[in-house]
Amino acid sequence: MRKLQYVLSVIPLLLFVNLAHAGDQEDVAATMDAIRAAWTAGDVDAALNHMEEEVDIYLRNGSLLSRPDWEGGRAAFAAGLKVKIQPVHTRVRVFGEAAILTEYMIVQTTPPQVEPV
Repeated sequence: MRKLQYVLSVIPLLLFVNLAHAGDQEDVAATMDAIRAAWTAGDVDAALNHMEEEVDIYLRNGSLLSRPDWEGGRAAFAAGLKVKIQPVHTRVRVFGEAAILTEYMIVQTTPPQVEPV
């Protein structure tokens, strides 16, 4: 009877849990690493190569979903903006053809040098 309970408890896992293919989580994490590296290098176009241009994101301070200003980002980096991004508590989950990556980021920005007014 005990063996039957074990078998019956494993069958739903086999039928209903979609396990990620080997390497899927690593591929998603590597893509996010490439996006972070592009931002750190100040290369907005390299970051956009890994994501949709029509994306909504949460910005700092608990903002609502909004569209990033890619042109403004390019201009800021061209003026000398420096960004350092440190990921914390990264988690990747894969569900069939979709993946969800969640993480906190510690972002350090150094604004461009400007002439005093």
